[in-house]
Amino acid sequence: MKPIQLKMTAFGPYKKTEIIDFRELGDHRLFVISGATGAGKTTIFDGISFALYGSASGEDRADIKEIRSDFADDDTHTSAELIFEIHNRQYRVLRQLAHRKNGNKTATGESFELVEILPTGEKPVVESQKVGEINKKIEDIIGLSKDQFKQIVMLPQGEFRKLLTSETENKEAILRKIFKTESYRHIADQLKMKKEEADKQLQQAIAVRNLHTSKIASTLPKRESALFEILEINQFNMYQLVDALKVEVDFYDQQITEDEANYKAVGKQFEDKQRQQFEAITLNRKIEAFKEKEQKLLDLKQKEPLFIEKERELAAAEKASHIIPIEQYYRAAKQKVLQKEGTYEEAEKSEQKIKLQLEEVTAQFVVQQQKETERNDSLKRVMHLQSLEPIFKDLEKQNQIKNQLQQEVQQLQAVFTAQVQQHEERMLALQAIEEQSATLEETIQPLDDKVDQLAQLKDRAAAFHQWSTQQKKVQDLKEQVITKEKVYMEAQQKAKAEHDRWVASQASILASQLVDGAPCPVCGSTEHVAKHEETVEVVDEQQLEKIRKYASNLEQQYFVTNGQLQAEMQAFNALEQNLQELSVTVEEGPTLTNQYQELFANVQQLKKEKELWNQLKEKTKSQKQAVDEFQLQLQQLEKTYQTQLQALNNATAIYDEKRKSIPQDITSLHHLYQLTNEATQQRSQLVESWTLAQKRMQLANEQNTTAQANLQHAITDLAESRKLLEQAQDDFKQAVENAGFEKGKDYLAARRDEPQCQKLKEECQQYKNSIHALSTQIDEEKEQVAGKELMDLTILSAAVNQLKQAYEIAFEQWNNSKKYRQNAHQLIIDLSEISKNITDLEASCGRIIGLYDLLRGQNHMKISFERYVQIEYLEQIIHAANERLKPLSNGQFNLIRSDRQEARGKQSGLGLDVYDAYTGQTRDVKTLSGGEKFNASLCLALGMSDVIQSFQGNIRIDTMFIDEGFGTLDEESLTKAIDTLIDLQKSGRMIGVISHVAELKAAMPAILEVSKSREGHSHTTFHVK
Repeated sequence: MKPIQLKMTAFGPYKKTEIIDFRELGDHRLFVISGATGAGKTTIFDGISFALYGSASGEDRADIKEIRSDFADDDTHTSAELIFEIHNRQYRVLRQLAHRKNGNKTATGESFELVEILPTGEKPVVESQKVGEINKKIEDIIGLSKDQFKQIVMLPQGEFRKLLTSETENKEAILRKIFKTESYRHIADQLKMKKEEADKQLQQAIAVRNLHTSKIASTLPKRESALFEILEINQFNMYQLVDALKVEVDFYDQQITEDEANYKAVGKQFEDKQRQQFEAITLNRKIEAFKEKEQKLLDLKQKEPLFIEKERELAAAEKASHIIPIEQYYRAAKQKVLQKEGTYEEAEKSEQKIKLQLEEVTAQFVVQQQKETERNDSLKRVMHLQSLEPIFKDLEKQNQIKNQLQQEVQQLQAVFTAQVQQHEERMLALQAIEEQSATLEETIQPLDDKVDQLAQLKDRAAAFHQWSTQQKKVQDLKEQVITKEKVYMEAQQKAKAEHDRWVASQASILASQLVDGAPCPVCGSTEHVAKHEETVEVVDEQQLEKIRKYASNLEQQYFVTNGQLQAEMQAFNALEQNLQELSVTVEEGPTLTNQYQELFANVQQLKKEKELWNQLKEKTKSQKQAVDEFQLQLQQLEKTYQTQLQALNNATAIYDEKRKSIPQDITSLHHLYQLTNEATQQRSQLVESWTLAQKRMQLANEQNTTAQANLQHAITDLAESRKLLEQAQDDFKQAVENAGFEKGKDYLAARRDEPQCQKLKEECQQYKNSIHALSTQIDEEKEQVAGKELMDLTILSAAVNQLKQAYEIAFEQWNNSKKYRQNAHQLIIDLSEISKNITDLEASCGRIIGLYDLLRGQNHMKISFERYVQIEYLEQIIHAANERLKPLSNGQFNLIRSDRQEARGKQSGLGLDVYDAYTGQTRDVKTLSGGEKFNASLCLALGMSDVIQSFQGNIRIDTMFIDEGFGTLDEESLTKAIDTLIDLQKSGRMIGVISHVAELKAAMPAILEVSKSREGHSHTTFHVK
């Protein structure tokens, strides 16, 4: 990849659009980027990296959103555009950041483009211009990932030395990114997951097997058999257990046959006796039912007079039912007369009330009629006041103009006074900033020296901190070992004493059971000369076993802690060896830590002060410009004040002249509006009162007419209702006499409503039906129970219950035998399956663990499979680097890979040593000087470039950018470094170097000068020699 043109807009210190055209170099392919600190030299590398990969060139500038220029206008978006050539084809890539403008709630303007430049125009190389697709396509075109590009093409300030001096783990991360070896680590991670899963499955299978074994005692009844003898000794294998279970199955097969025969025999006896009981119960129920029906029939016949009376009552109610409609009509007529009488009384009262209201309204109407003259005068007053309104409005407008001008003049005077004071304050602030900036500039002079001192102290202080931490950990473990050893020994002594007591108690029990002439179970002798007769306390064997387990657990804890101590002691010895290699003594260790902390705090403070100094420099420039601009604003403000003051005087004169032409008693337009409103309200009240009086008069006349008509109508309706009531009363009396009732109270007593009549009918009919049904049933059942008596069921019930219990016991025994047989058979299946599963899992788990240990580096070199692959890459990089380092160092240095073990048993294999031909010794690359480290790092970067190109043949690395580092070289080393760069550019590479070294700038054929303007933003210029 070779850059052709870089265009940066609102990017870092570049305010507008800065174009860097590399074609201006012509045939030169080697140039230096020069400029003041903070001018934006590294920003050029950031622009190229951002255009290609969307991120800055260095890790310390990871947040690309902060790259937006502080000088940029609000409507300008931050972007970087790069035109580059690779494989004789040209491409253009653009990345533009979204920006939230003032007043907007969200950021807008984000844009991305990747096109190929053809003679006929531009052609998109991705289907859609999206970040993901562009990133992938860029890697395909260039052949390098972002991490590879930053390691071999663009070497950021201070970061390209990481491959040389970093620890093995850091080198592993770098090589993983560049050569993409993470897949090998993922294989190990996946195997670890499979190992854990296999181990988990194996433990689950063992737990299931133990569960099945423990189920035997709960699912099978204990009996004298081989199975329970095996379980009691608690030492068996699965084959013995399965064979014993098969014996149990055979036993329960025979038991099932016997239990089934017994169950059937008892069941037949139970069924026969139960049938006899049922027949006796059925006969007793028939006899009892027949007697109940005879008694019920007798009870019904005794109620016959009651039902004769109900039939008479029903006949009278049916006669009275024909009179009920006539009675209802009579009562309705009576209620209507009462309503009409009430209506008449209300109409009479209303007519009297309305007459009084009419007289009152007539009097009010006459009063309002006499106010006609007053109403006309109020109208004239309103019209006169309204005619004055335009005059007052004109005067009010002129007064507003005068007041507005007066207010503006006062505001201008106040602003002018305040700004004069503000100008003086700004001058004082500017002077204070300049003095503070000068003080800070003197303070930050020793910063660079202290940064170098801090780097030297860091490794030694870190090594002592690790050693002291490990020392405390070892001391704590030693104390734990002493404590646990003491507790463990006490528990062992207690267990031994308890065991001795148990042996003594067992001997006492055995002695007490000896019988003269019978052999001793221990020695076999039949003569017991001196039997032990002393009573000894019996010791519980379970309690003894509990004490033994407790002592065993304490012993295990002691050995585990002691093992941890030994492992930590090894780590401690390694750290102590590291201290010796770094020439750090225990006595000076705390001093180193304190020195590092103090120096680190001092450096951080100086960095903050340097940052503040840079801010103050920018602030001084902006303050000076602001003071000049403010002086011009003061002059313009004074001119504006004089103009407005003259306008105020003119407006005041016009207002005074117009005020003389209006009535003196009306002071303002507001006063005029007030008087007009009062006159209008008075006029409205008079008109409204007159209109209301007319309406009330009309309404009162209408109400009086309506009331008289209503009274006459009520009199007529009352007379007609009374006439209808007399006729209805005569009809009701005649109907009662025609129905045969002597008196009205007889009719009222006989009257029943429809539900009551229906109920009487149903009761009488139900009585007749019950008499008939019972008589018929008694006649039919009399022959069935003739000559039969009730049987005693107590003896039969006792016999049935006894046989039922025997039947249920036999059934339960039969089912239990089947259940035990099924349980035993199922246990055989479960134990056989789980045993086979455990065997398979153990074999599988062993294979996975072996493969996992192989891949994760469980060997004497502590090298994982991924690390092994990376070592091969590193060896090739070292070989390519040494081809350049040897002439660059006059044959003194040769890089070699180190196999030494790192501290705490960490994986190794990626360490770097340097062979010094002058001394014949091999030492750590960290012991190289600053310039020697720069040369070695540069050779490693070039070697890596060669290796990547050799592995990926389609990759061409035509460009290299190096940021700083040449200032650490002496004159001879600098000359050789320049020669190396010249040799590289002869091979066709474009090489750009950022440097402040004058000798380097003098040796370069071209310079890209980065200059800062007085306003603080930068621009670039190529100078070709």
